[in-house]
Amino acid sequence: GHTEEVLGVRFFPESARMLTWSKDGSAIIWDTASGVLLQRLVHSAGALSSARVFPQGDRVVTCGAGGTCVVWDTEQGLATGLVSTCIASKVEVFPCGDRLLTWGRSLMGLPTVWNLSSSKRVCAFRGHAITVNTAAIFPAGDRVVTGSFDRMANIWSAPTCSLFHELPHPDWVTAV
Repeated sequence: GHTEEVLGVRFFPESARMLTWSKDGSAIIWDTASGVLLQRLVHSAGALSSARVFPQGDRVVTCGAGGTCVVWDTEQGLATGLVSTCIASKVEVFPCGDRLLTWGRSLMGLPTVWNLSSSKRVCAFRGHAITVNTAAIFPAGDRVVTGSFDRMANIWSAPTCSLFHELPHPDWVTAV
């Protein structure tokens, strides 16, 4: 297993496998029925801050504390893509599996949409006054919601990063 603290768990769509990630810089794919370790994915950027399973279950993405996100083939355990953001600490996968949403824990860590085929930035969400704490992708993949210490939850167009709605709250928005 892991040699340091486990920071998160995600299940694969078929529920037969799960993904864990750790401060030890590895993500592990486990068989949920037997508990057998199926793949160990070692991220070269040190501790992992986030990881997600792609909707199709054929890939996972890990995001290191240094801001580099790596896409992995789950069968072979090989890195198949890289997005170097320098500031991302969190990642989500769009439902179609062709884009990533990343964000960080500083003003420079703007929520950003990345095209996986080119590893290029599509757009960034600019509008919060201070750090974005949380983000989520709508099930259809057409919109994104972000939450911030500025007491706002904002809804955005995913293709253009244009603002749809600002939703004020009485306190920090730490989960969406």
